[in-house]
Amino acid sequence: MKDRAERGDDLDTALVILTAGRSSRMGEPKALLRFGKWTALESAVQNAIEAKVNRGVTVVGHRNEEIRAAHSFSGMPLNFQWVPNLDSGSPMLVSLQTALQSLVSTQIDAFFFQPIDVPLLCADDFLELAAAFRIREPGESVLVAAHGTQGGHNCLFFTSPSPRDAALS
Repeated sequence: MKDRAERGDDLDTALVILTAGRSSRMGEPKALLRFGKWTALESAVQNAIEAKVNRGVTVVGHRNEEIRAAHSFSGMPLNFQWVPNLDSGSPMLVSLQTALQSLVSTQIDAFFFQPIDVPLLCADDFLELAAAFRIREPGESVLVAAHGTQGGHNCLFFTSPSPRDAALS
């Protein structure tokens, strides 16, 4: 994997993708739903790569083995890891905290948060949030994507002194 300088980027970022829910209304895991030629999970990872995100953490739970078997991210220019949350009835916050615990030993500047049921985010969405991060006011720790004056999709860009601090919040 290339480091920041080789990628021409000044930020070390991670994308946290939450896929641990039961998807009871969909009938199959949302991570496996197809959007064109890719699954929702593949689309999220591809967009992260295009946006020069260098780390991906996907939290899996219900039907964990099926989701993992359908996806191979080895050989991609992204440090990817699976993180289990085997309590599929737990709140989304538990999955987010689980992901952040896995990032404690990393040296990231910030992370993107994407529930798998928001699959239409594209690389430009991540790039715009990263640009806003670079010019944010001191003390701003959460940036929310928006369209005009309307609150945006659920993709949030969190920053923290460390993933450990965010995980404990």
